[in-house]
Amino acid sequence: TSDARNGQPDPRSAAAMMRKLADIDGTVVFAAAAAGNYAYDDDVRRNGVFTAAVIDGLQCQAPTDATGFVTVDTLSAYVDNRVLQWLRRNRHHEGTRATQLFCEGKSKTMPLSACGSAH
Repeated sequence: TSDARNGQPDPRSAAAMMRKLADIDGTVVFAAAAAGNYAYDDDVRRNGVFTAAVIDGLQCQAPTDATGFVTVDTLSAYVDNRVLQWLRRNRHHEGTRATQLFCEGKSKTMPLSACGSAH
């Protein structure tokens, strides 16, 4: 879509994301807990700790890449950090592992949410 007033692409347009997705292949599996560990619910957020962090990250709280997208890689780092902080505060003060990510190909660069203005 474009803005009728100035002809510039509307930032809500999916075109930039679709162009970037065209070059991505591979599989992504993002797990709520590291191997052998548990996923937890956050009674304050009334959601899973992992799920709440994913939602926040996709709503542009996660860092973006140079083109303004939250990607698998930037979301993973954000969520892992948030879940690890929660675990250290509420369960395992010495925790070092929170979530788990498996990906292949260029899938780490897959855009998941458009947040910046560079795209």
